[in-house]
Amino acid sequence: MLKTTLLLAFLPATLATYPGPSFATLFAQGQSPAQTHPRPRALPRSYGARADSLNGIPGHAFGEPRSNFPELEAKGDQDMDGYMYYYAKPGQELGWFGKNAAHVRTIYRFYQDKFTSFDASARGTDRPLLAEEAVYLFGKGQPQSSKSLAYGEAAINWEGKRVQVTLSDGHNECRLTVRSKLAIAQKAAVEVAQKKAEAAARAAKLRADNAPAAK
Repeated sequence: MLKTTLLLAFLPATLATYPGPSFATLFAQGQSPAQTHPRPRALPRSYGARADSLNGIPGHAFGEPRSNFPELEAKGDQDMDGYMYYYAKPGQELGWFGKNAAHVRTIYRFYQDKFTSFDASARGTDRPLLAEEAVYLFGKGQPQSSKSLAYGEAAINWEGKRVQVTLSDGHNECRLTVRSKLAIAQKAAVEVAQKKAEAAARAAKLRADNAPAAK
């Protein structure tokens, strides 16, 4: 069972003896024991400062074309929201996620062939590994209200002007989601324009169908 305190929510009771500092310390200090090189400090009162600065993940920025991702499978699939998603080829994932590919699963999403979001997930005893990397990348996060979450879940948010990040933990899975807010807005604008165009076409057809026949 997960601990009830949000800042300790990523450390279930079964992992209480996990070596190293507590997760409360990790989120408070923005540090990971697995990393040895210096890391930038988050800007005051801005949980999303690092997320905006990175604007994607190490090695890839949001908005990059699909052709910039040779490490991904050639064929993707479309999800219910209209995004194309791809997995990394075996042994081809890059950076930290490549080194930890045996423990962390990744998904890359694209809209109109542009990189828009990234998901990483870990299960069981691998969950603290992903939580530590999230803190390393984005610094101290803001706990999400438990009222908006399912029972037994916890989440930390990093809300920037350009990027939205969520680290959620529950039901034996930890998931990191990094999304481009600009891409979300652009996608919504395209869909609104398409709906308006379709409505206008239907109205024009209706007028044409109901027009008096020429004598």
